[in-house]
Amino acid sequence: MRNPPSKHQVKWVLNSSIEQYCSPYVRVFDDALTLPANKRIIFTRIELKDFVAVVPILKSKIVMVEVYRYPINEWSLEVPCGHINDNEPAEKCALRELQEETGYLARKITNLGWYYPQTRSAQKSYIFLAEDLVKDKPNPDKTEQIRIRIFATKKAYTKLESGRITHAPTIIALYKFMKYRLSSCKT
Repeated sequence: MRNPPSKHQVKWVLNSSIEQYCSPYVRVFDDALTLPANKRIIFTRIELKDFVAVVPILKSKIVMVEVYRYPINEWSLEVPCGHINDNEPAEKCALRELQEETGYLARKITNLGWYYPQTRSAQKSYIFLAEDLVKDKPNPDKTEQIRIRIFATKKAYTKLESGRITHAPTIIALYKFMKYRLSSCKT
């Protein structure tokens, strides 16, 4: 593994890396590092696949999904999300996940940006706006339990502001969508 390029002069030097755990979803490494002041540390680093979050708009309503999340034993209100396959463009993944989870196809897709969701990983989350939707059949993964929910935009934001939406990628995606809509109203 190479150290990522930095805009700043602060550099952490990787001396060695030991893989502690590996699954199809996550890899965990203990990296022996030397910090700029010559201090040595072990930094636990996680490798996770990049993923997308899609804000689907259907005639001024937001298409969302309630997904059963096993680790919290609860249903979670979310926008469609999913991991990017190896060598798959993020936009293609967004279209695939939208169709798999909601059964909608998008004729128009807009990239709203990306962010790093973890502090110990280089994983990226890409956010897309999907518009001009056409109904098709959902095709969820075998491990997904999903219920489709369609809300007026105002109701979705009420759920966001009230704390009913607790899924971080959904929170960020909805705020990015809100900012995008506000900026496009000014033009």
